[in-house]
Amino acid sequence: MTESPAGKADERLEPVANAIARAGSELDAVVQMIHELEDVVGHAITSAKSTQELQIAELQQLDHVRQKIEGAAGFLNALTSILPPEWLVDPSLAAGTVSMSDLARRLAGYHVPPSVRPSEEVYELF
Repeated sequence: MTESPAGKADERLEPVANAIARAGSELDAVVQMIHELEDVVGHAITSAKSTQELQIAELQQLDHVRQKIEGAAGFLNALTSILPPEWLVDPSLAAGTVSMSDLARRLAGYHVPPSVRPSEEVYELF
């Protein structure tokens, strides 16, 4: 017996909250990467012989970006607790728009080997 295309689509359905939780988790990982980058940039600025206002302003802008992403992650994570479990979605359709394959696979809910964590993303050439 062959399976219909609708049957395959049904297998990929999952609660919307699960997909949103993965997106929030990915944003949390980006926040951590930015936090580490802030430390590196901050040390580079303080080690420089002259500190220019522009460099400090750029560092503050990086902090602002981190805070915005952190806020978006918190928002998504909070949504997961209030979404009805019967709301289902196939996240692979939306993940198909993501150009980084490891990230797309994680967002779609496919297994990614534990050795590839968001902070150890494999960078693809473009």
